[in-house]
Amino acid sequence: INIQDWIIETVRKIRVHTDRLIVIRAHPGDKRAKEYLTGKNCRVNNLHNTIISPFDTPLEQDLHKAWAVVNHNSSSIVGPIIQGFHAFVTDPIKSQCKEVAHNDFSRIENPIEFDRQAWLERISMFHWSFEELRSGEAWRHMRKYI
Repeated sequence: INIQDWIIETVRKIRVHTDRLIVIRAHPGDKRAKEYLTGKNCRVNNLHNTIISPFDTPLEQDLHKAWAVVNHNSSSIVGPIIQGFHAFVTDPIKSQCKEVAHNDFSRIENPIEFDRQAWLERISMFHWSFEELRSGEAWRHMRKYI
């Protein structure tokens, strides 16, 4: 999807339900983010009550006063959900967080608290450290399910 189009459309949908400040953060793995979030080709820097987080800002700083996090379907939302933030995803079919995230922005001011225990247990099996991969521990665990 075109990231700028997604941002504009998502902000438009959110604005129907809230006027809270929206902080736009680039996906941590997006090497082209500076290209479309800065300069003359940026179409998202004039959205109402919206700012673009500087690229060197730690996630924890942006989350400090956050009410909720919004994501299309990537795993970059896992950390904030584990930390207890309300979450909204725009692609619940492909999101690994669909069980613990809303996909209806009408809930943004009054989100439901999800029971995250089963999701946390399942998601913990998706993320392995490099040491667990090197040692074979991840493979020993996963091969039981093949």
